Amino acid sequence: MFSFQCLRIIRKKSRALLYEKKCNLKRLKLSKNDVEIENINKKYNHLAQVVVKTKYSSINPSDLNLISGTYPMSSKVFPDIGGIGSVGIVEKILKPISNSRLKIGDSVAYIRCHNCNVGAWQSKILVSESNLIKIPENVSLIDALFCLSGPITAYLMLHNFIKLQSGDLIIQNGANSQCGIAIIELAKYMGLKSINLIRRHNAETDKVLVHNLYNHGADHVFHYDEIIENVSNIKKLVGTPKLAFNCISSDESTLSLIKMLDENSKFITYGGMSRQTFSINPSIFIFKNISLCGFWLTQWRKDNLSMIDGLFSEMFHLKSSYILSTPKYQSIDVEYFDNVNTFYQNYHVPRIYPIFKF
Repeated sequence: MFSFQCLRIIRKKSRALLYEKKCNLKRLKLSKNDVEIENINKKYNHLAQVVVKTKYSSINPSDLNLISGTYPMSSKVFPDIGGIGSVGIVEKILKPISNSRLKIGDSVAYIRCHNCNVGAWQSKILVSESNLIKIPENVSLIDALFCLSGPITAYLMLHNFIKLQSGDLIIQNGANSQCGIAIIELAKYMGLKSINLIRRHNAETDKVLVHNLYNHGADHVFHYDEIIENVSNIKKLVGTPKLAFNCISSDESTLSLIKMLDENSKFITYGGMSRQTFSINPSIFIFKNISLCGFWLTQWRKDNLSMIDGLFSEMFHLKSSYILSTPKYQSIDVEYFDNVNTFYQNYHVPRIYPIFKF
């Protein structure tokens, strides 16, 4: 269960979703207040020089973890504005700099980070130009928004851990997540074969989910229990992967990945959607020499500042070339966002992603 703190809508120069302290999402309450944009934004970023009018902001599991206090970047100063990623239009440049990449009217993306911990859930943000990513004219704001988390995580994990060649086999759990879909699409583009694991639902939902994964380019789709119970036969059928991606982190989902891996493989954990812990038998390390690694996009960005522009240029190219798809989404107008139960239900609608509209 995700935990929230009470959010308020801040009005005047910036309308924002602000939380005061931790509380359960189902007990979330909203009230309206007026706050100057400078009072909120400049306390996080003294180099603020660009005003961006936000159009859309994402609502991802990491956003909820940020507010619940379980995310490493969670604020210790309250009130704080929620949200990690957003897209919008440059409205003002307060302190022009030489060789500026931006001009008024440009489309840009913003991602909250260690050196600019300004919440994205607000109608205007005031940040340094270096914290903004220019969106090319041939990429829509919505398409850009859905590049900021899942797809870029998928891209980096496929390129940064082992050298993969066309025909290599990878495996993942949580395959119907946004990042999971991106892994499928990028693997297909790279000539890789993907094994995709999902949990069982009812028969009708399972049929829809499996069909959807194959439509995105999946080579194989299995349920966790199928792998655990028939691993030898499935290995003979599809082969043994050398790279695994774990975003669920339950015992069942983890075991299903581990059982399929070849010797000297790598097991990458980038999420804990089950909100559980998992255990691994020591023999996996001793006799199969499998390496366990973690991946956190925020840390990668902190460690690789010089590579960010080039990386997003590549991501936007993949998006505009239709290699990466944009999922179905539902926009929630912040002006009318006062029903927490609706928000909670929308977040859990399968394969429909909620976003805030400002």
